Amino acid sequence: MNSKKKKILVSVLVIAIAVIGLSLYKFSINSKSVNGTKEYKVIVTDTENTFNDEFNIETEETSLGKDLDDRNLIESEKGPYGRFVVGVHGKKADESKRQWWNLIINGEASSTGIDDVMIHDGDEVKFILTTGW
Repeated sequence: MNSKKKKILVSVLVIAIAVIGLSLYKFSINSKSVNGTKEYKVIVTDTENTFNDEFNIETEETSLGKDLDDRNLIESEKGPYGRFVVGVHGKKADESKRQWWNLIINGEASSTGIDDVMIHDGDEVKFILTTGW
């Protein structure tokens, strides 16, 4: 193998390791529960911004899924990979229109399901009704 191919291979491996490491780091931070009282914001909107509901929430719950269930803010269904959200604050995704709820935590798409998202003080949680797969 010539020198140029070796450099490319090493570069690809370094990038792959960095991406995997960053993903694991983000998952480990988001999956650590935080005890005590926390305040966070929930924003419910759609991609066209035809509605925009905001909720400032104070809780001692650690799991986002459990807290939003307790407040009757979400509807969910069980899927092969855990629960997925089908409705938020009375607004349901229309499967015939290929709609789904995009969960954004602090500006980034969630890499885990609703039950694996741990609440941290100051979090901003967005549910965006999105059309199209």
